Amino acid sequence: MDDAQADIYDCVIIGAGAAGLCAGRHLLQHHNRPSPPSLLLLEALLRIGGRVHTTTLSVPSSSSPPSSVRVDLGAEFIHGSTTMINEMVRSNNWPTEEVFTAAQGDGGPDDAPTSDHQKYGVYYLGKEKKLLRYDDEDPDFVKMNESFWSLADLDPAEIDPEMSIADHFESQQISSRMTGMSNAGYSNTSAAPSLSSLSLLRTVEYERHWKDNDGCCQDDGGDCRLSNDMSMSDVIDRIAVDVDVGKNCRLGVKVDRIDWEGDVVKIESSAGYIIRSRTVIVTVPVKILQTPSLLFFHPPLPPPKVSSLSLYGMEDALKLFLIFREPVWPSKVQNCILSDSPIPEMWFRSTPSNLHICCCFATSTFASNLKILGEVKAVDIALNLLSSMFTNSPQQNKSHLLSTHMISWSSTPSILGGYSYPKVGMSESHVKLIAEPLESKVFFAGEHTHVGAGMTVHAAMETGIMAAQSVLNCL
Repeated sequence: MDDAQADIYDCVIIGAGAAGLCAGRHLLQHHNRPSPPSLLLLEALLRIGGRVHTTTLSVPSSSSPPSSVRVDLGAEFIHGSTTMINEMVRSNNWPTEEVFTAAQGDGGPDDAPTSDHQKYGVYYLGKEKKLLRYDDEDPDFVKMNESFWSLADLDPAEIDPEMSIADHFESQQISSRMTGMSNAGYSNTSAAPSLSSLSLLRTVEYERHWKDNDGCCQDDGGDCRLSNDMSMSDVIDRIAVDVDVGKNCRLGVKVDRIDWEGDVVKIESSAGYIIRSRTVIVTVPVKILQTPSLLFFHPPLPPPKVSSLSLYGMEDALKLFLIFREPVWPSKVQNCILSDSPIPEMWFRSTPSNLHICCCFATSTFASNLKILGEVKAVDIALNLLSSMFTNSPQQNKSHLLSTHMISWSSTPSILGGYSYPKVGMSESHVKLIAEPLESKVFFAGEHTHVGAGMTVHAAMETGIMAAQSVLNCL
């Protein structure tokens, strides 16, 4: 059945995550027309935000009512210091907490504790049962970190596109003793199965972009998170106000088909609706674009775009939250990278209500294995690892445990995973092909279309704005 609105929309945006909402806001605020473009956002989920999602967990308490805590099930950290999210934080005077960058995939380890609370990161060598501080002088650890830091100094023109990061590390003679640490601190953060899966060329392009554009150098202030019970969903909600999602967005509408053959694009939903628009911005995750049975294009996507899309991987991302009445880690330790362990990363924080949260973060194979084990066994693993690293026994840790919660993003049908990573063979030119519009009618946005560097919320937001400006140039 046709959409009830007789007029053809100026733009339909598929997906109401960070990219889609920023695209909608830009269309409404930056047009040069007597009236704003007619706009409709279609979101398959029953909420906005996409991979930004905050929930409130109830925590058993002797008091009445029970305590509760807000946690970010998806994106949590604000990376860099010069992005549009940083600008939003500053302009709204939102409270933040500095984050010690521990993961090598995020540029870590930082060279000093956080300036606000003197927090730092540690590194656990699982096979050796040995804990290193961020500034440990272990020669293998130091050499590995220096090799990751130096990626941004490599010249992309001199890199073989078929080389992986593992190939590069072999040429650098990085000790096999650090293989597990590299996979935990870099592959896991990149959401890739291993360093052998990651394109050296595209990774170098990423690192150079982050260093030059996003304020991700250690001298620029590093990463942070919103504090005082604020979350990344507050960023999304602020943008949603400008978009007027109550008027311009339909939730629970899964788009199955985009027909861009004629002068007007026809968008067909699983409920049988046919919506017509002059332009469309597609912001769905890369895994949806890679699967015609989930989103069909007529005519089909051009072969160069399909081939370029195949050079992205997108696997599961999982978070396991353990909420304690007392911290079971040292007060100054904010995060930990764990090599040769079922859980590769742990992040620690305390709330204003004096609850203490350990978030275990896993992607790709790490996440798949934990998902198969299930929440109960995954919690036991986490408790045992905390005991191995710090002073309490597993039984003592469990006695302080109040609540747990686990989420696997591969279980969300319209998302199917965490975020994209570049496979061996990928370069910036492939991303440009993915982002290239179809006949000035169908445009693409999302973290996977960011030519500089994807994987982040601010990358998705920037691509939404760029796609929206391209639409305005065509209307």
